[in-house]
Amino acid sequence: MTRIIVFLTSISRKVNAQTILNEPLGGTQSAMINLANNLAENENNRVYIFCNCQNEESIFKNVNYLKLDKIVRFSKENNIDFYICVASENSLRAKIKANKTILWLHNDYSPYKKELQDIAKEISGYMSVLSDKVVTVSDWQTDLIKDIFKVPDNHIKKIPNGINSDLFLEKPDFSQRKNHLIYISAPDRGLDLLLDFFPVLKNKFKDLELHIYSSFKTWGKTDKQFKEIEYNILKKANQEGIYIHDPIPIKQLSEVMKKSILLVYPNHYSSFSYFEAETFCLSAVEAQACGLPIISSNRGALNETVLNNKTGLLINGDPYSQEYKTSFIYAVANLLNDREKLKDFSDNAFEWSKNFHYNKIKYQWENFFSQLIVENDTKLKNSPLESAYGFPEVSIIIPTYNREKNINLVLNSLTWQNFKKFEIIISDDGSTDNTKEVIEKYRDKLNIRYFYCGDNKGFRAARTRNIGLSKSRGKLIVFLDSDVIVPPNYLEEHLKAHNQYYEIIVNSFVYRMKEYNPEDLGVLPDDFIKKHKNNLKDDIKYEFNIFDREPIEEGYYLDSNSLSIKSEHIMNVGFDSSFVGWGHEDTELGYRFYQKGFKFLFIKDNCESYHIYHYISPDKEIENKTNWERLAKKYFLKNIYIPLPKLQVEGLVLLNNFEPEKSTGFYSSIVTAKFEIKLGEKLSFPIIKSFDF
Repeated sequence: MTRIIVFLTSISRKVNAQTILNEPLGGTQSAMINLANNLAENENNRVYIFCNCQNEESIFKNVNYLKLDKIVRFSKENNIDFYICVASENSLRAKIKANKTILWLHNDYSPYKKELQDIAKEISGYMSVLSDKVVTVSDWQTDLIKDIFKVPDNHIKKIPNGINSDLFLEKPDFSQRKNHLIYISAPDRGLDLLLDFFPVLKNKFKDLELHIYSSFKTWGKTDKQFKEIEYNILKKANQEGIYIHDPIPIKQLSEVMKKSILLVYPNHYSSFSYFEAETFCLSAVEAQACGLPIISSNRGALNETVLNNKTGLLINGDPYSQEYKTSFIYAVANLLNDREKLKDFSDNAFEWSKNFHYNKIKYQWENFFSQLIVENDTKLKNSPLESAYGFPEVSIIIPTYNREKNINLVLNSLTWQNFKKFEIIISDDGSTDNTKEVIEKYRDKLNIRYFYCGDNKGFRAARTRNIGLSKSRGKLIVFLDSDVIVPPNYLEEHLKAHNQYYEIIVNSFVYRMKEYNPEDLGVLPDDFIKKHKNNLKDDIKYEFNIFDREPIEEGYYLDSNSLSIKSEHIMNVGFDSSFVGWGHEDTELGYRFYQKGFKFLFIKDNCESYHIYHYISPDKEIENKTNWERLAKKYFLKNIYIPLPKLQVEGLVLLNNFEPEKSTGFYSSIVTAKFEIKLGEKLSFPIIKSFDF
């Protein structure tokens, strides 16, 4: 009896019948194509892959490759027996008609352990209510799915990934191997550490070479952020004995691996791609099928695909620790010095890999199909996971560096908020104190997401905020510094302003402490401000005459310590990350939005916050000057940086009833407001004691 088996992969990168022959592929796509090819060998199976093949629909090894948008019509015209959603629980929402729907998971869901609980509940529903069965690829992944999403045991089936056995039939000749190490995983999963380790190994083994076949392009990740990450990592590859290659198709790569000596992979966590650990690691199995032993981390499912101390060595501990570095280098050196042990590992690896040949694993799928088709009531009625948080309407982005005491107080103030539908995204620019431990204490009180942005390399507020921005989900973005204590109605007031006006940027009033005084820090701003008025200076929003008078007469000063803007306006813009060091990254952002015609709204009533005092090094003034020069160069400015007199803002700045003709000269572009110029300042224009628009 003929069975129709449909695979759907929704990844954006192009995949068609010839891709696996001509291009490198990630493990998920390779596994899907190899499984489809093997299932199609059964004359009773009609196999289809719906994917981003663009206009190159075709048939390869009896597998039909069709465009994604044809799946709905196909499901109406054909009786699909098994509809397999590949690594995309969101694809289940289409509710394609099929006798049985399978969610085949390859993803690492570790980020949902503590964060994104609102999405976790939704995913749990997809897994349990919209699929008849979830297929996992390892025990580690299975336990993860059950722990995070509460998916019941009988709703999960584990079937390991497999490799194309045709490429790995003959045992490679060990005597033909060169002293070549090889790295083939994503750049952000351990290559940075390997490039740190290699000089030590090169010093011990003069003929040793490291060959790198690694690029995010393999996974279809070609946007600016991933290019920057890849570039920064590969900069360290400019060393003797290191060779960088473009990733190549598995057929050619297998020939390279058969002549190499070790696959080296100091696998670690990556916040950039939401990667905690390997759920299977198909490349490790392919390497072992080439008789190539593995040295990697004892993390995730690697101990299921690599037999420790038999087909390779798995190193325990934190990959960034000195202990791990010492152990990893020792493991590589020890094997390179022990050729007999290395050959045993190579032989064992080749034999072990036979367990993962798809001409064997396909029968696990065939048996699974036979069992599933006769099961009844395979879908749950409701999501088994509950969540205390709803989808966030506001994303609060907090950049921080070594401010464990302050951020504790800031997070505590956010627990007071009257408006509850928000998430907090903390972008940590390399803290070495207990910042992360402090954040963990608020997991049960706030919807927090934490991202470690790499070792600190100077003040990088623009870059750090952009990383937080890239992770945000709210319609309103609030940038809040990690030393600003906000009142309970803080978010309400920012939302109110944005609901009233469209193309605006909102700053709110912040009192700054003149000197550090631990008394009452962290209490409600209303109480603190009244009690410590003498230790507070006004955070005055004032104009900076920093731009050329032609063609722009005035520019607006923007302060990012308490700033909000709609996601649709900032998401694809962000801060200019070339501004490294203190100052003017927010001024530059303000200028860009000034050029776009945005108005700048300054709110004070019911929204007063206070800023915890901290020492500012004289070096910051040098950085400030450097960034001003960067700003002037970027926009071809001639004027030097001279702040204008401070203009005290009273109450709420209003946009309605604004009549520009009532303004004159310098004030022609100022948002409607009531200003009062402080007397005694030296002004280059006539003094106006006070005025209203």
